[in-house]
Amino acid sequence: MNKDPRVWVALVSLLATLFLVAIKFLTYLFTGSLSILAESLHSSLDLLSTIITLYAVSIASKPPDIEHMYGHGKAENLGGLAEALLLIITSLWVIYEAIQRITTGAIVELSVTAALVMITSLIIDYSRSRALYNAAKKYGSQALEADALHYSSDLISSGTVLAIIIYSLIAHPSEKTLVLLDSITASLISIYFTRSSYILSKRAIDELMDRTPKEIIETIKQITKEQSISMKSVRARKSGNKIFIDMIIKVSPDLNIEEAHKITEKLENIIKNKYNKSDVDMIIHVEPEVLGEGELTFNETLENKIIKSARNIDGVLNVNDVNISYDNNKIDVRLHIETNPNLSISEAHNIATKVEKVLKRNINNIRNVVVHIEPYHANKKEPILILYQILHKHPEIYSKIRIKSVMLSTMSSKQFMDITCLIKGNTTVEEAHNIITQLENYLINELGDNFTITIHTEPEKKK
Repeated sequence: MNKDPRVWVALVSLLATLFLVAIKFLTYLFTGSLSILAESLHSSLDLLSTIITLYAVSIASKPPDIEHMYGHGKAENLGGLAEALLLIITSLWVIYEAIQRITTGAIVELSVTAALVMITSLIIDYSRSRALYNAAKKYGSQALEADALHYSSDLISSGTVLAIIIYSLIAHPSEKTLVLLDSITASLISIYFTRSSYILSKRAIDELMDRTPKEIIETIKQITKEQSISMKSVRARKSGNKIFIDMIIKVSPDLNIEEAHKITEKLENIIKNKYNKSDVDMIIHVEPEVLGEGELTFNETLENKIIKSARNIDGVLNVNDVNISYDNNKIDVRLHIETNPNLSISEAHNIATKVEKVLKRNINNIRNVVVHIEPYHANKKEPILILYQILHKHPEIYSKIRIKSVMLSTMSSKQFMDITCLIKGNTTVEEAHNIITQLENYLINELGDNFTITIHTEPEKKK
């Protein structure tokens, strides 16, 4: 049995909905009221929605696994979207039925029993909407919040139907007036439900599309400002009740890696304390604060610029093995470009000539550019295997870091590789940054532009 508290809250809501569906439908059979039928159908929809919610939160509560490294939180968003679509369909049917009744006529019989049923519905809906809302707020569950919104809207619709019943018992309006009032009320309730479903579906789609939660970004910016920390960039997204945050901060290059790690730990704890700690997954990347133009050292900036300029040329599918040398302030560049293997040697040579011209035009002091042409083949190697092959080929990197974990994921057509590595605590931030930037560049050259590489460093604990 799933022990997640969200599942238990959804289960209690399911039992309450079963009871309401039964008494509302029986009341409709005795009265013939479209408003009560609308209420009965909506409660039936709530029953289906609650089943979806129960299933969604039970899936979302599962821990991450090898196929779902970021967890199963999107199940809640899918559940919320399904609820919204069901609500729209039912609302449109009720509006259609209301038009039919107004034009063709119908019989409505309202009684004290019907009033008692609606009062019972009001009491149950109020109790569980509060319970669901409190649970949704506590556990950050969009599926439970969707249910809470449903039952909050039920309060309005049930109250409106109760008002019609009381009016009919006191004023004894004509049959035609009562049918008209009943049908119009049912239509207004359905329009209100459609609006609610739009809100639910928009939120669900936003999270399924990883729309940036602006309030979270603003909170992070405010915290870093209060802590006098320089932030280069921050990204955030939500998945169910989970918040994933990636950010880059800048610190003094004179700090060692252990001191820099303490800063990231403090910042991470402050941000997590703003939310439920277990619901926040953070990666903070540290870079040295540098003055002057560019964010990296001169050689690193130049290599990146060469790769970027070459890759922007039509026909260049990948760039690798960039080699830069200097002679009397002049720069010689050697690089490999990959092109379509079906091109003729003449077509490939024209692309290489464009690369030479563009590099000389975009970058000052380049004297010679030597371009080696290779056929491009989609990379079939395992990214993790490539990582360790690079480390084996470059002992200057391998001797200074130790891989702690590697996580691969895919969103749309973009692939992500998140690496956590351990490095000696007395290494300065600038030294650590230079090491991991080298590794990033080697990986990008091997894996291509479709990969986003993020390398997080932690100080190696003393044994």
